[in-house]
Amino acid sequence: MALLGAAVVVTLTGCAGPAAPSTTVDAEAGSAGAWVVSRDLEPGMGSADADGVFPRAVTHFEGVTEIPAHPSRIAVVSTGQLDALLTLGTVPTAATRAENSGLVPQYLRDAFPQDAAALGGMTDIGQRTEPDLEAIA
Repeated sequence: MALLGAAVVVTLTGCAGPAAPSTTVDAEAGSAGAWVVSRDLEPGMGSADADGVFPRAVTHFEGVTEIPAHPSRIAVVSTGQLDALLTLGTVPTAATRAENSGLVPQYLRDAFPQDAAALGGMTDIGQRTEPDLEAIA
């Protein structure tokens, strides 16, 4: 009887539902440093306009946002975003900082010495966990 019960539990467990899509971020994997994040946008998201075309409508999970012109001021809320923008040749006008840290980590200062003046002129918009949204606006 116990064997039959175990077989039923195994069978029902297999019917628990569809497998999670591969684009789902797994928090446990993330804590171990093994993130699996899709590089593709979900169907219908983003913009059909070519890069650099403005105005443009961008579809996202909360609806659609109209971007009337090329951004003139950019704020970042993480070191990764700052790193990416610097790599693309753009210095943001504002950034958040990690607790007990400055706006720009030393490794980025070392990697982008030509941007030292602009990096020094960025506005501090608070900690990453509590950015000053009014300062961004």
